[in-house]
Amino acid sequence: MRRAIDHLIRTRRAGLPTEQPDLLSMLLQAQDADSGNTMTDQQVYDELITLLVAGTETAAGGLAWLFHELGRNPAVDRELHEELRTRSGEAPSFEHLGHLPYTRRVVEEALRVRNPGGVTMRRATTEVELAGYRFPPGAEFMFSALVLHRNPHHFHDPLRFDPDRWLPGQKAAPRGAFLPFGAGRHRCIGESFARAEMTTVVAALASRWRLEPLPGAQVRGAMTSTNYPTNLLMRVAPREVR
Repeated sequence: MRRAIDHLIRTRRAGLPTEQPDLLSMLLQAQDADSGNTMTDQQVYDELITLLVAGTETAAGGLAWLFHELGRNPAVDRELHEELRTRSGEAPSFEHLGHLPYTRRVVEEALRVRNPGGVTMRRATTEVELAGYRFPPGAEFMFSALVLHRNPHHFHDPLRFDPDRWLPGQKAAPRGAFLPFGAGRHRCIGESFARAEMTTVVAALASRWRLEPLPGAQVRGAMTSTNYPTNLLMRVAPREVR
């Protein structure tokens, strides 16, 4: 990846049109507000590698879990397909997303019950008290959104995949109980992009195909920097056209 990204940066700096409307051009032209300097090759590389890793691995893992849940919940899959059949057209696009409320709820529920994020760490900058315990500055904390999202105090029947728990009018989860993209000043900058990306992919695939689980497959989660499914074997079947 380093060789490929370095080649792209060198090639673009060598004279390809800088007005090309893509992320690399934007990064190469970005200027510091105080000094007016542009980014070095290393800085551009760091930005691109972060976006490539964060914008692909987590979304791919989240989508894999989502289709796994659709395969286990045929009633949810049918309702999703019915909405896509009647509202999205043959080639769902970004413009359709506002007209797909059930699809968006399916994505939201997948982010809850199968959150693709791994373990998050924070370091205390001052003395802090949590649950009656005091921690000094520099103390490090680890938590998993996957565990938080399955707290039965905040989510009824937390292991059940239920997109309707996100219907308007339902009791909202309290602050800090649902953190698919983190929180505070370090909340993921790509949250809006990730939601749009996942919803668009689900609409494009589920409108034409059904992913069916293979009998006997023992799907398990693997937690590294992300939470992703292992041994996820599914059969692709075309939807019936009505």
